[in-house]
Amino acid sequence: MFHRQRIWLRSIYLCIVVGVLCPWLSAAHAQSDADRAAAQVLFDEAQELKEDGDFEAACKKFEASRALDPAPGTQLNLADCYERTGRTASAWVNYVEVAQIKKGDKRRAAFAQQRADELKPRLSKLQIGVADPVAGMVVKRGDVEVARPTWGVMVPVDPGAYEISATAPGKLPWRRTVEVEEEGEEAEVEIPALVDDDTGGDDDDDADDDTTVTPDGADSGGSGQLIAGGVIGGLGLVGVGIGVAFTAIAHSAYDDSKDECLADEPNRCNADGVALREDAQSAQTVYAVSYAVGGAALVAGLITILVAPPASDGDSDDEVGMGLAPWAAPNGAGLQLTGRF
Repeated sequence: MFHRQRIWLRSIYLCIVVGVLCPWLSAAHAQSDADRAAAQVLFDEAQELKEDGDFEAACKKFEASRALDPAPGTQLNLADCYERTGRTASAWVNYVEVAQIKKGDKRRAAFAQQRADELKPRLSKLQIGVADPVAGMVVKRGDVEVARPTWGVMVPVDPGAYEISATAPGKLPWRRTVEVEEEGEEAEVEIPALVDDDTGGDDDDDADDDTTVTPDGADSGGSGQLIAGGVIGGLGLVGVGIGVAFTAIAHSAYDDSKDECLADEPNRCNADGVALREDAQSAQTVYAVSYAVGGAALVAGLITILVAPPASDGDSDDEVGMGLAPWAAPNGAGLQLTGRF
């Protein structure tokens, strides 16, 4: 009885397992079949493009096919496509990988090894040296991180231009573009000791393009002078605004004082009239000073902006600029505004 119960329980358990896993396994199998089918379609399209001579487009189709189904035949065709488009290093490494497949077609492996051997003397190489390696240092060739063991090693690369960059915590980022123009060329680039970052900013690899140091840093004096001119001019506007307000106050106090003075003798006023006249005179003094100071500040701000040196990316004979120059004549002297356009 007990034995039968155990068999019954095992049967229920097996049914549960099959019921849960079988749909998942079927879906996984179907997905694999779908991937292989899609890979075959992409492979066929790549072959057609290759026959038409559109090798760039064919390479992209072979890449997509291999991503879905990494078959040795697809990889071999991809290597051939890379070779035809001048990407010798990419072609060589794919030939080598096909040749090293142990359980693959021996004739295919021998063919791949032969092509790899023929291509090897044509490989372009790039050596990235690091003068002063520091903790946390990251070296990149374009968007690809260069492994530390390959620093200072001649590594096969496809011909072309590469941006070499280096970042490290507490250091300013460094970058330089190097060109590997021809097949078989060997190029070297040396990353110097990185400069300490004294700005106190956080290191962020994603922001290194925004923090690149320009060796001959651009002069920012012009921008500072423009800001100063704007501030001075703004204060001048405030002064003029105060003057306008106190002008209204002065006129209002004087008009009110007329009710406290004799009609036939406007300067004879009672105590309230005298106080209002004094208020009007005080307001008059304030607005006179405000107009004078505010106007002078507006003029000074305008001149500061006009004579600010223009921003420049380098030496140029065609720069636009303005300035003040003294002048003298028999009937007077002063300053004149000069400019170059």
